[in-house]
Amino acid sequence: MGHDGVEPLGERPVTLPHFVPTFSEPPDLSVLPPVPRPSDLLFDNGLGGFSADGREYVIYLEPGQHTPAPWANVIANEMNVSIKITSGPAIERPGDLAVTSSGR
Repeated sequence: MGHDGVEPLGERPVTLPHFVPTFSEPPDLSVLPPVPRPSDLLFDNGLGGFSADGREYVIYLEPGQHTPAPWANVIANEMNVSIKITSGPAIERPGDLAVTSSGR
């Protein structure tokens, strides 16, 4: 036992084992029926807008279309709020923390 009463840890490994990534085939999205673009989005910017009740932000993308990266920064900028990166993008306002998707 160490002088501070804490058991010392064993030696750390010098190197980690070699990492070999594995890849899976992306899902075939062509088998899904097309989803019609919502016609009642508020403040539609071509990529999405707010739902009719204003409670959700709906992102609608055509096949092969992507949101600007990183999308969380775009939303934070529009909301005039700061952004903090934690385990993923998050927007912080006083008393409120809204987590956003960093999807591709």
